[in-house]
Amino acid sequence: MFDNKNDTWRIDMNLRLFRKVIPCLVIFTHMCGSSAVKHDPQSFHETPVSIPDQAIYFGWHPPSVNSIVPRNHSVDSSKFLVNPNRYTTDGAAYQKKYQSNLISIIDRIKNSMNIGQESVGFYHDRQANNSQRLYVGMDIIMEDVAGTDYGARAKTVIYNNLVPVMESVNSQKVIFREERITGMVVNFKWGSGEQVNIWIKAVDVERYLNKEFTLNEIVQRSELTDGQGKRIILR
Repeated sequence: MFDNKNDTWRIDMNLRLFRKVIPCLVIFTHMCGSSAVKHDPQSFHETPVSIPDQAIYFGWHPPSVNSIVPRNHSVDSSKFLVNPNRYTTDGAAYQKKYQSNLISIIDRIKNSMNIGQESVGFYHDRQANNSQRLYVGMDIIMEDVAGTDYGARAKTVIYNNLVPVMESVNSQKVIFREERITGMVVNFKWGSGEQVNIWIKAVDVERYLNKEFTLNEIVQRSELTDGQGKRIILR
Protein backbone atom coordinates (compact mmCIF):
# COMPACT_ATOMS: atom_id res chain seq x y z
CA MET A 1 0.00 0.00 0.00
CA PHE A 2 2.91 2.30 0.76
CA ASP A 3 5.20 2.95 -2.09
CA ASN A 4 8.36 3.97 -0.28
CA LYS A 5 10.42 3.45 2.81
CA ASN A 6 9.74 6.97 4.16
CA ASP A 7 6.02 6.29 4.51
CA THR A 8 6.74 3.00 6.28
CA TRP A 9 9.11 4.76 8.71
CA ARG A 10 6.54 7.44 9.54
CA ILE A 11 3.87 4.86 10.33
CA ASP A 12 6.23 2.92 12.52
CA MET A 13 7.18 6.06 14.45
CA ASN A 14 3.54 7.05 14.93
CA LEU A 15 2.72 3.61 16.33
CA ARG A 16 5.61 3.81 18.76
CA LEU A 17 4.59 7.29 19.85
CA PHE A 18 0.97 6.17 20.30
CA ARG A 19 2.06 3.23 22.50
CA LYS A 20 3.99 5.66 24.76
CA VAL A 21 1.28 8.34 24.97
CA ILE A 22 -1.61 6.01 25.93
CA PRO A 23 -0.06 4.77 29.25
CA CYS A 24 0.84 8.35 30.19
CA LEU A 25 -2.75 9.47 29.62
CA VAL A 26 -4.05 6.61 31.79
CA ILE A 27 -1.67 7.51 34.64
CA PHE A 28 -2.52 11.22 34.39
CA THR A 29 -6.27 10.49 34.46
CA HIS A 30 -5.83 8.29 37.55
CA MET A 31 -3.87 10.99 39.36
CA CYS A 32 -6.44 13.67 38.57
CA GLY A 33 -9.23 11.44 39.83
CA SER A 34 -7.39 10.73 43.12
CA SER A 35 -6.63 14.42 43.64
CA ALA A 36 -10.26 15.37 43.15
CA VAL A 37 -11.37 12.86 45.80
CA LYS A 38 -8.69 13.98 48.23
CA HIS A 39 -9.74 17.65 48.06
CA ASP A 40 -13.46 17.09 47.99
CA PRO A 41 -14.87 19.30 50.78
CA GLN A 42 -16.97 16.53 52.29
CA SER A 43 -14.07 14.09 52.38
CA PHE A 44 -11.80 16.76 53.95
CA HIS A 45 -14.15 17.58 56.82
CA GLU A 46 -14.72 13.94 57.62
CA THR A 47 -11.09 13.71 58.69
CA PRO A 48 -10.79 14.19 62.49
CA VAL A 49 -9.09 17.48 63.41
CA SER A 50 -7.31 17.99 66.74
CA ILE A 51 -8.36 21.36 68.19
CA PRO A 52 -6.26 22.60 71.16
CA ASP A 53 -8.06 23.66 74.31
CA GLN A 54 -8.81 27.35 73.80
CA ALA A 55 -8.68 27.98 77.56
CA ILE A 56 -4.92 27.53 77.46
CA TYR A 57 -4.55 30.44 75.07
CA PHE A 58 -6.52 32.75 77.33
CA GLY A 59 -4.32 32.07 80.34
CA TRP A 60 -6.85 29.93 82.19
CA HIS A 61 -5.49 27.25 84.50
CA PRO A 62 -7.55 24.62 86.32
CA PRO A 63 -7.85 25.29 90.06
CA SER A 64 -5.82 23.26 92.49
CA VAL A 65 -7.67 20.27 93.89
CA ASN A 66 -6.87 21.60 97.37
CA SER A 67 -8.13 25.13 96.75
CA ILE A 68 -11.04 26.30 98.90
CA VAL A 69 -13.40 29.02 97.73
CA PRO A 70 -13.37 31.72 100.42
CA ARG A 71 -16.63 32.10 102.28
CA ASN A 72 -16.59 35.86 101.71
CA HIS A 73 -15.77 36.03 97.99
CA SER A 74 -19.23 37.37 97.09
CA VAL A 75 -19.65 39.71 100.06
CA ASP A 76 -19.75 43.47 99.46
CA SER A 77 -16.22 44.73 100.15
CA SER A 78 -17.46 47.57 102.34
CA LYS A 79 -18.69 44.98 104.86
CA PHE A 80 -15.07 44.28 105.78
CA LEU A 81 -14.33 47.86 106.87
CA VAL A 82 -14.14 48.58 110.59
CA ASN A 83 -17.30 50.17 111.95
CA PRO A 84 -16.27 53.83 112.47
CA ASN A 85 -18.04 53.88 115.83
CA ARG A 86 -15.54 51.37 117.21
CA TYR A 87 -12.52 53.66 116.84
CA THR A 88 -10.95 55.13 119.97
CA THR A 89 -8.25 56.98 117.97
CA ASP A 90 -8.14 59.10 114.82
CA GLY A 91 -8.51 55.92 112.79
CA ALA A 92 -12.04 56.87 111.74
CA ALA A 93 -10.78 60.00 109.98
CA TYR A 94 -8.10 58.05 108.10
CA GLN A 95 -10.58 55.34 107.16
CA LYS A 96 -12.91 57.94 105.68
CA LYS A 97 -10.03 59.54 103.78
CA TYR A 98 -8.65 56.27 102.39
CA GLN A 99 -11.83 54.20 102.14
CA SER A 100 -11.45 53.61 98.38
CA ASN A 101 -7.86 52.43 98.92
CA LEU A 102 -8.94 50.02 101.64
CA ILE A 103 -11.68 48.69 99.36
CA SER A 104 -9.05 48.06 96.66
CA ILE A 105 -6.97 46.08 99.16
CA ILE A 106 -10.01 44.03 100.15
CA ASP A 107 -10.90 43.32 96.52
CA ARG A 108 -7.43 41.90 95.91
CA ILE A 109 -7.56 39.59 98.91
CA LYS A 110 -11.13 38.42 99.43
CA ASN A 111 -11.21 35.99 96.49
CA SER A 112 -8.29 33.99 97.85
CA MET A 113 -8.50 34.46 101.63
CA ASN A 114 -11.18 34.73 104.28
CA ILE A 115 -11.11 38.26 105.69
CA GLY A 116 -12.75 38.91 109.05
CA GLN A 117 -15.81 41.10 108.64
CA GLU A 118 -15.47 44.65 109.99
CA SER A 119 -11.74 44.10 110.50
CA VAL A 120 -10.05 46.19 107.78
CA GLY A 121 -9.00 49.56 109.11
CA PHE A 122 -6.39 51.34 111.23
CA TYR A 123 -4.97 49.93 114.46
CA HIS A 124 -2.52 51.13 117.09
CA ASP A 125 -0.10 48.98 119.05
CA ARG A 126 -1.67 48.71 122.49
CA GLN A 127 1.38 46.94 123.86
CA ALA A 128 3.53 49.97 123.02
CA ASN A 129 0.70 52.19 124.31
CA ASN A 130 1.26 54.60 121.44
CA SER A 131 -1.97 55.74 119.82
CA GLN A 132 -0.05 58.13 117.55
CA ARG A 133 1.34 55.27 115.44
CA LEU A 134 -1.28 53.58 113.30
CA TYR A 135 -1.12 50.42 111.19
CA VAL A 136 -3.29 49.35 108.25
CA GLY A 137 -4.69 46.05 109.50
CA MET A 138 -7.13 43.18 109.05
CA ASP A 139 -8.09 39.75 110.32
CA ILE A 140 -7.44 36.70 108.15
CA ILE A 141 -9.47 33.65 109.17
CA MET A 142 -8.50 30.08 108.31
CA GLU A 143 -9.26 26.49 109.13
CA ASP A 144 -7.25 24.32 111.52
CA VAL A 145 -3.50 24.50 111.04
CA ALA A 146 -1.18 21.52 111.44
CA GLY A 147 1.63 21.76 114.00
CA THR A 148 2.85 20.17 117.20
CA ASP A 149 2.54 23.41 119.23
CA TYR A 150 1.40 27.01 119.01
CA GLY A 151 4.78 28.26 117.79
CA ALA A 152 4.89 25.75 114.93
CA ARG A 153 1.33 26.60 113.89
CA ALA A 154 1.98 30.34 114.03
CA LYS A 155 5.06 29.97 111.81
CA THR A 156 3.12 27.87 109.30
CA VAL A 157 0.35 30.46 109.10
CA ILE A 158 2.69 33.43 108.67
CA TYR A 159 5.08 31.88 106.16
CA ASN A 160 2.26 30.46 104.02
CA ASN A 161 -0.05 33.49 103.96
CA LEU A 162 1.79 36.73 104.66
CA VAL A 163 3.20 37.55 101.21
CA PRO A 164 -0.08 38.05 99.27
CA VAL A 165 -1.38 40.27 102.07
CA MET A 166 1.78 42.42 101.98
CA GLU A 167 1.53 42.73 98.21
CA SER A 168 -2.11 43.77 98.39
CA VAL A 169 -1.57 46.38 101.12
CA ASN A 170 1.51 47.78 99.38
CA SER A 171 -0.49 48.21 96.16
CA GLN A 172 -2.11 51.17 97.98
CA LYS A 173 1.10 52.55 99.47
CA VAL A 174 -0.20 56.09 99.08
CA ILE A 175 -1.67 55.43 102.54
CA PHE A 176 1.85 55.23 103.97
CA ARG A 177 2.57 58.81 102.99
CA GLU A 178 0.71 59.78 106.13
CA GLU A 179 3.30 60.39 108.83
CA ARG A 180 1.27 58.67 111.53
CA ILE A 181 0.62 55.49 109.53
CA THR A 182 3.68 53.41 110.38
CA GLY A 183 3.01 50.10 108.65
CA MET A 184 0.63 47.16 108.46
CA VAL A 185 -0.62 44.53 110.88
CA VAL A 186 -2.21 41.16 110.08
CA ASN A 187 -4.10 39.19 112.70
CA PHE A 188 -4.12 35.54 111.60
CA LYS A 189 -6.80 33.46 113.35
CA TRP A 190 -7.29 29.71 113.07
CA GLY A 191 -8.77 26.64 114.68
CA SER A 192 -10.64 27.04 117.94
CA GLY A 193 -9.30 30.47 118.86
CA GLU A 194 -5.55 30.65 118.33
CA GLN A 195 -4.11 33.71 116.63
CA VAL A 196 -0.90 35.61 115.91
CA ASN A 197 -0.43 39.26 115.00
CA ILE A 198 2.49 40.49 112.93
CA TRP A 199 3.28 44.22 112.94
CA ILE A 200 5.41 45.23 109.94
CA LYS A 201 6.92 48.61 109.18
CA ALA A 202 5.92 50.06 105.82
CA VAL A 203 9.56 50.56 104.79
CA ASP A 204 10.26 46.86 105.45
CA VAL A 205 7.32 45.79 103.27
CA GLU A 206 8.71 47.91 100.44
CA ARG A 207 12.22 46.52 100.87
CA TYR A 208 10.94 42.93 100.87
CA LEU A 209 8.99 43.48 97.65
CA ASN A 210 12.15 45.02 96.16
CA LYS A 211 13.97 41.78 97.09
CA GLU A 212 16.20 43.51 99.61
CA PHE A 213 14.89 41.29 102.43
CA THR A 214 13.92 37.64 102.58
CA LEU A 215 10.60 36.63 104.10
CA ASN A 216 12.45 35.22 107.10
CA GLU A 217 14.16 38.58 107.64
CA ILE A 218 10.80 40.36 107.47
CA VAL A 219 9.40 38.07 110.18
CA GLN A 220 12.48 38.50 112.38
CA ARG A 221 12.38 42.30 112.05
CA SER A 222 8.67 42.55 112.81
CA GLU A 223 6.87 42.52 116.15
CA LEU A 224 4.74 39.46 116.88
CA THR A 225 1.99 39.27 119.47
CA ASP A 226 -0.43 36.55 120.53
CA GLY A 227 -4.16 36.74 121.20
CA GLN A 228 -3.58 38.49 124.54
CA GLY A 229 -1.33 41.12 122.98
CA LYS A 230 1.84 39.65 124.50
CA ARG A 231 5.02 39.79 122.46
CA ILE A 232 6.26 36.44 121.22
CA ILE A 233 9.36 35.16 119.42
CA LEU A 234 9.19 32.37 116.85
CA ARG A 235 12.29 30.18 116.67
